[in-house]
Amino acid sequence: MRHSFSKLAAAGAAAALLLTACSADDGAAGGDSNGKPINLAIVYGITGAYSGTGGVYMKGFNAAVDDINARGGIAGRKIKVNLIDDKSDITFAVSQITQLLHGKDKPDVVVPGGVSTETLGMLPVVSDAELFSVSVASSVAANDPSKYPNHFGVSSTQANQLAPIGKSMAAKGVKKLAVLAGADAFGDTNVTGIKAVAEANGISIVATERPDPKALNFDVAFQRLAATKPDAIYADFAAFDAIGRAFTSRLTVGATDIPYYAGTASASTVPTTLTDKKALVNCELPEFASMVRQSPAPTYFTPLLNAFKGNPGSAYSGALGYDTVQLIALAIERTNGDTEAAKLTRALIGQPVPANRLALYPEGYSLSDSDHFPKPTEKTFKAIPCDSSIVDGLWVPSAQS
Repeated sequence: MRHSFSKLAAAGAAAALLLTACSADDGAAGGDSNGKPINLAIVYGITGAYSGTGGVYMKGFNAAVDDINARGGIAGRKIKVNLIDDKSDITFAVSQITQLLHGKDKPDVVVPGGVSTETLGMLPVVSDAELFSVSVASSVAANDPSKYPNHFGVSSTQANQLAPIGKSMAAKGVKKLAVLAGADAFGDTNVTGIKAVAEANGISIVATERPDPKALNFDVAFQRLAATKPDAIYADFAAFDAIGRAFTSRLTVGATDIPYYAGTASASTVPTTLTDKKALVNCELPEFASMVRQSPAPTYFTPLLNAFKGNPGSAYSGALGYDTVQLIALAIERTNGDTEAAKLTRALIGQPVPANRLALYPEGYSLSDSDHFPKPTEKTFKAIPCDSSIVDGLWVPSAQS
């Protein structure tokens, strides 16, 4: 029953979201009196397997667009959003972006997908069209300026994001780790990231299971991992329902005595809404420090916080959407409204991303010709218990140690 309700809620959110995007689009186009609108196309899984993150991402995305347009736009140009739902289908996504780039209303900037599977499929098409693009995909393959010279990320690599989990494992004496990840591009990114983290902390990976993310459950995979007697299990999937099934399988096979470390996608969910709370004992996930409730609340991303007031879900995916728009806006500000891809690229590489501009990286960071992804500091992430709660989109860590 819980899963059926979640799907209905996601569908309703997606429908409302599309209406919001259309409204923002109409207002931006009609209200632009100082120059031609910036045509920002986003191809994202608003429905389908990735809808759990898609709706939340767009909530933050729209909060940034609305705030920028309300202040007059960028160099006199307002942002016009063209949202295309790729239905979480990579083949459909590639066809949609190809059609868009060869149509009459060619975009100035593109956001190609929200997970690595989508982004890696669309990037060759976007790059061939010589357009500037930004996405949240954390795959190392997407951070390849030799192939995609005008593409940037707002997520650091999985290895960087999982660093606090690795430190927590090491502090608790973990020496043998078992890994559960989907048989897809997101799973590839996960395995690469956790391998790097394990190696950095002197931890051996003793078993890896790569089931189909759409499988009804992961009971057999968990049984195989538990049979290797690891000190801990790491698991993550791209889709919310798969994340919930992973937690549930852990409880079903009686593996809750083995410490469980969830990944970054799990950190964009609220695990207590996906499974029985008993499945979340002895479990940690990595979270951006700025997404954990602070007192006083930070003021540099107030539009995002306002958008999530009263929201029972995590603002993390929304922050990724917010930061996507802010990074694009920063580049266009520096070129004084020029959206030529090469100029926007040089604008970001030439100067650091300033502190208190992006929600997830308040300390700022620098980019280079060989690295177009953000680099976190020791303060960027922290590990929190999986059964933590959410208040106004921000995490309130539980007492679980």
